[in-house]
Amino acid sequence: SDARIIQLTDSVRQSAQRDAAELADYGVTPDTITDLVAAREAFADNPTDEELSGDMVIATQAKNAEKALLQRHIRQIADRARIKFGENDGRFRKFGVDMLSRMGDDELVRTAKRVVRVATSLLPQLASEGLTAAMIADLGTSGTSFDELVDAQDEAIKVRDIAVDERIRLGNSLYDLLVNLAAKGKLCWEDVNEAKYNDYILTTSPSTDTQTVEGNIAAQTVVNASVTG
Repeated sequence: SDARIIQLTDSVRQSAQRDAAELADYGVTPDTITDLVAAREAFADNPTDEELSGDMVIATQAKNAEKALLQRHIRQIADRARIKFGENDGRFRKFGVDMLSRMGDDELVRTAKRVVRVATSLLPQLASEGLTAAMIADLGTSGTSFDELVDAQDEAIKVRDIAVDERIRLGNSLYDLLVNLAAKGKLCWEDVNEAKYNDYILTTSPSTDTQTVEGNIAAQTVVNASVTG
């Protein structure tokens, strides 16, 4: 995990600093530690997926809230035209609001602009139904806001995707340095000091105690079985 590699780096770095004199014979220098620390900090300071996913959720929630408001603005205008002209009248059909609730974001932005144009042209006829220039202006404002929030959501998605690639790159760079230093540490202490050798082990295989019992198993015996690997 991301958190594990950071702490593992700290542990190996501390061991390498302790063993600096011995590791010098294997090409480990102060610059080696400096490079490892720099890679560790770059990785640790990179935004986590939780942060960026949260930004995506915030952007999506803001967009969806404005979407509901925009749909309401459109219905308030289009339904007045429906009442005035009837559903089969060309003047109502110009609004193009069929399946409004199922429209995707892009289509809804386009529809909002169309409703503003059509409503403006029909305002003299729809004034008797309570349509006002202010209502049309509010629709236009909501449409613009929604369009911007769609873009903001798209940007949040892009930022997260880019950050994922960057985090992988930084993690791989850190891991390469860590593996190199750990390999030199193990080589230094192999067959010399087991405790210090173990300080450079990055992964461990779980040990298992196996007990073999020959013969029959009595009825009702509880047998715990496990599989590793």
